[in-house]
Amino acid sequence: MLDAPERTSRRLPTMLVAGFAVIALIASACSRSETASSSNQAGDPNQVAQGNKLEPDETPKQGGKIIMAVTAETNGWNPASSQWADAGSFVGSTVLEPLMTYDGKGNNIPWLAESVEPKTPGQFDAWVIKIRPGIQFSNGSPLDAAIVKRNLGVFTGETALSGLALAGMFKDIKVVDPMTVEVDLNVPWAAFPNTISGAVGYQMAAEQLDAPDGGRGKPIGTGPFVFDSWQQDNFFKAKKNPNYWRKDAAGRQLPYLDEVEFRPVTDSKLRTQALQSGDIDMLLTTRAEDASALQDRYTVVTDYNGEKTFVMLNVAEDPTKTINPFKNIRARRALAYATNRDAVIAAVSPDTPLKSSTTPVVAGTRWEVDENDTGYYPFDQAKARAEVEAYKAETGEPGIKFQFAGLSNLEDQKIMQILQAQWAEVGIESTIDTREQTSYITQLVLGGFQAAYFRNYAYLNPDSDWVFWHSSQAKGLGVLSINFHQLKDSELDAAIDDARRTDDAAKQKADYLAATKRINDQAVNIWLFNTPYAIIAQPRVRGLNPARQQGFGDFQPKPWFWAGIWKS
Repeated sequence: MLDAPERTSRRLPTMLVAGFAVIALIASACSRSETASSSNQAGDPNQVAQGNKLEPDETPKQGGKIIMAVTAETNGWNPASSQWADAGSFVGSTVLEPLMTYDGKGNNIPWLAESVEPKTPGQFDAWVIKIRPGIQFSNGSPLDAAIVKRNLGVFTGETALSGLALAGMFKDIKVVDPMTVEVDLNVPWAAFPNTISGAVGYQMAAEQLDAPDGGRGKPIGTGPFVFDSWQQDNFFKAKKNPNYWRKDAAGRQLPYLDEVEFRPVTDSKLRTQALQSGDIDMLLTTRAEDASALQDRYTVVTDYNGEKTFVMLNVAEDPTKTINPFKNIRARRALAYATNRDAVIAAVSPDTPLKSSTTPVVAGTRWEVDENDTGYYPFDQAKARAEVEAYKAETGEPGIKFQFAGLSNLEDQKIMQILQAQWAEVGIESTIDTREQTSYITQLVLGGFQAAYFRNYAYLNPDSDWVFWHSSQAKGLGVLSINFHQLKDSELDAAIDDARRTDDAAKQKADYLAATKRINDQAVNIWLFNTPYAIIAQPRVRGLNPARQQGFGDFQPKPWFWAGIWKS
C-alpha cells in the first residue's frame, strides 16, 4: 500500500465536486459508449474475474515503462477548458494533482492541501485551505497560495466549463498568507471540500496557464510524471518526475516507473489485440465481455459499481416542433413500465454479472440507498399499456410517439433497437436518431431531444449530481443547461438544497433518499445497468491495489494511482 498523505485531524464533510460534474458530463457524452453486460442480479458484480483480490506485499522494482490503451482521446490538457472523460482523468492524473482526493467511501482526503476547514466551525460560507509545504511544480515553481488562488479563479470563471455549475457560489478567493487561501461563498455549502477533490482542485503551474494555447498542449503540474510529448489521436508520453514530493510507506521515492505512455484506441477489439500481442501493458474498457474473455491470462480489476447507463427523458417541449410526449408524466411512466432491464442486460452479454441500480447514489458510500426503497417502476407491460391509454385520454393524442437520440456506434444502436422493440410491444412508437459526438452533445445541452441513451452518475458523493437535478440549472430549450431533463420540481430542490446545508451524514442520506424517490416518481431516468469498467493488464503489472480498493469508474482525478504502479 502507498503512504497516502496524512488525513486532517478534523473529519471533513465528505462530498465530491459539483463543478466537475459539468466537465465530466459533457466529456462523457464525448466518450464512445461500448458497454456490455449481463444478468442483473447474478452475484456480486465486483467479484468478476479475479474477484479484485489484493496483490500480496512485494518489494516494488524501480524503472521500466508502462503503455496503456484508453478508450478515447482528450482534446487538451488544461482541465478547466478541455473536456476530460474517464480516459482523460487517467492520462491527466500522471502530471496534474488536485488539492483533495477521496477514498472508496467518498470521504475527502487532503492531497496537495494540508487541510480544508470551515473558517468558523459549524458554518459553511467560508473555507480555509492550508497548502502542504515544500511542493514544487515540475518546472521548479512553488505550489503556494498565490497559484492556488489563481487556479481556483480559472476554474470558477465564466470561461471554464465548471464555471457554469459554480455560477453564483463564489464571493471571493483571497490569499491569507503564503500558504493559506480563504474561499468565501455566497451561500453556505457544506460540500465545498468536494469541489477541490475533483477537477476544480487541479493545480497547474503559471507557465501552463500563461501559454498561448492556455495550457492545452503542455500540462505542468506537481504529479509523479512530467509531460514529455503529445501527438493527438496517437500518443501521450510522460517521464518520471525526479523531484516528486511523495514517498511510499517504506520511504522509497515515488514513482517507481521511468515512463508512461497512453494510446487512444476507440475500437475495443484493437485494444484487446494490442494487449494480447504485447504491444501494450494494460487497457481501460467499459465492456464486461472484455473482462470475462481475458480473465484467465491477464490481471483484471473491475469497477461495476459507479456510473449508470440509462435513457434520459426531456420534459420540455418546443411548441414550434414535434409534440414531446414526455412533458406528460403518463408517457414517462409508460416507458418505465415497458422497459425490461433484465432482458436488455441479458441480450448484450449473457456471461458476466452486472448490477442494475435505480438510483444516482453510488452503492458502498455512506449515502447508499436501499434498492428496495427507491420507488422505481418495475417492468409491467399491463401497467405500461394502461399508462398509454391514460396518456391518450388526457392529451387527445393518438398514441405515444417520440425520437430516441444516441451516438452512431454499433454497440449503442444494438441496445437502442432492443429498447425500441420492447416499447413497441405495448404500443409505444419510437424513431432512432443517431449522430456523431459533437452534434449529439449540442443536442443534449440545448435540450433538443425527447429521449436519449446516456451514461452519468459516477460520483461517489451525490452532492456532485446537484447540477443535474436542480431547477436553477434548467435554463429552457435552446439555452445551455446542465439539468438536461429540464425538470423543475420544488420537492426535489428542497431535498438536495437541504443536503448541501449540512455535514450531518444521516441527514444527507435521508435527503438523497427523498431525492431518489422524487426522481423516480417523475420517471425522468429509465434505468438500465451500471457501466462495467475494467482495467486489464499484463500479469507483470503490479501496484493495482488502490484501484481494487476504491474504484476508478468515474471522471475524478486519480492522484493515488500512477505513482505506485510498477513492473515485475
